[in-house]
Amino acid sequence: MAGHMSLRTRRVAGLLTVVVAAATVGVGCGSDGGSSQSGGTKTMTFVASRSPDEPIGLLYRLGGSAAYTDLAGDVLITQDPKDGTLHGQLATSWKEIDDHNWEFTLRQGVKFHDGEEFDAAAAAWSINKETAPDSTARVVRYAKGLQASAKDKYTLAVHCPNACPILDRIAPQLQFAAPDWSEKNPDKAKTWPMGTGPFMLAERTDTFLLYKAFKDYWGDTGYFDEVKIIWRPDSTVRASMIATGEAQLTDLLEPEQVKTVPKTFIPRSIDYAWIRLRDRDASGKADPIWSDSRFRQALAYAIDCDAMAKTLLNNTSHCTALPFNPASVGYVDEAPRYTYDPKKARELLDQVLGPGKQLDGVKVYGETGDFPKTWADTVLSYWKDVGVNATFQFVDGERREKLHQPGVKGSPPDVFIQRAHTNDLYDASVTFAYMDGCNEPRSYSVCDEAFTKQLQAAEAASGDERDKLMEAISTNVFIPDVHQIPLWDSPDIFASVKNFQWSSPQVGWLRPDRMSMS
Repeated sequence: MAGHMSLRTRRVAGLLTVVVAAATVGVGCGSDGGSSQSGGTKTMTFVASRSPDEPIGLLYRLGGSAAYTDLAGDVLITQDPKDGTLHGQLATSWKEIDDHNWEFTLRQGVKFHDGEEFDAAAAAWSINKETAPDSTARVVRYAKGLQASAKDKYTLAVHCPNACPILDRIAPQLQFAAPDWSEKNPDKAKTWPMGTGPFMLAERTDTFLLYKAFKDYWGDTGYFDEVKIIWRPDSTVRASMIATGEAQLTDLLEPEQVKTVPKTFIPRSIDYAWIRLRDRDASGKADPIWSDSRFRQALAYAIDCDAMAKTLLNNTSHCTALPFNPASVGYVDEAPRYTYDPKKARELLDQVLGPGKQLDGVKVYGETGDFPKTWADTVLSYWKDVGVNATFQFVDGERREKLHQPGVKGSPPDVFIQRAHTNDLYDASVTFAYMDGCNEPRSYSVCDEAFTKQLQAAEAASGDERDKLMEAISTNVFIPDVHQIPLWDSPDIFASVKNFQWSSPQVGWLRPDRMSMS
């Protein structure tokens, strides 16, 4: 067995070496890549991995539009992914009044890009609109139907229809658009971020977006005078543009391309790759095999995650016991991880399936294009080594949605692999919700009323009590039950020219007011 595993690891590593060698050819002649100069204008060119193919109006923000909205829109509060601390941006202070009500004291002297004043009335208008039940904004995943109002000119009152002990952690999802301009230009407001951020959108074409520093910004707009965003979906092309100095910054490079660019930034991620396992059948009842935690533990023990991270991710990430950021509420330091132990995996399978018996017909799925097929093939080969035989298929569209969101009594897939489960609230409840088979339509779990009550109690708490209750779920329920097999934090690999500086890089697109050229 050891020889077989070693051979597979060498094969994967060999393929990786070939890719790196091929990508490296012809990119060694790049300059330091200084920002372009046009009449003294300092321009940064950012080559993005995707076009703005979804609304980039600030009240319609979705998960993939951050590169086009964050530089134009401030938020009430920002969160540091290194330690989870909250810092005021448009809010200078905030407090929880009771379970349903919060107050935010707003920064004075802030203007929208069209010249409108930002005050409590303007903030309330945006919050009420973007959290309306029919809103398409990402924030409604965490806060729906908020009722915001101006207590006075710079005091914002927010009422939640349900208890909201972590509205401060949700606040980074709220963005603000100029009210008068938005109402006069309802169609354009969906495609144009008219916010209060350090850069304002000046020109939008089919091939690029041009942002210019907002001269009336309340803070420091930083080194650059303007930012030009273009897009190239091919990561090899983006890496080459950085290597030659054609662009100064890009995102979402593949791990094998790290050695082909002058400089990289890999901030600690909020996205985690994981393998989701079912424990119920289509009726919602416990499956005789999959509901046995010993079977799911065996699948976890059978995977050599560390070898996969080393060979498939080029050491740009590391395996983890919990699929959410260590700064999150509910994270357990030094939580036990299912390290590679095929002997232990087979012992557990003997207990569940019978001595020496195999399980055939396991079906594994993943979203089309979400991750390299090598990931799935490697996992399947590990499982085959211990006697679990599976097939893999990419799925898309309606079929993907049906599999990924089976409903609380739908038919869940055996296994679903995801490149990036996002927990952008830094709160374990976002991850634990996937196990709430009584309420969560994306859950593959049996309805366990005791677990549901435990989760609801944790969600209703705040502060240290919330952290303690969430940690108890992590320790006593999530880890031994193995509803998901965490793999690694999904690296968001940024690449830049050699003399590019980025203070405190964070996950996703951080605004260019914290970037410069040395």
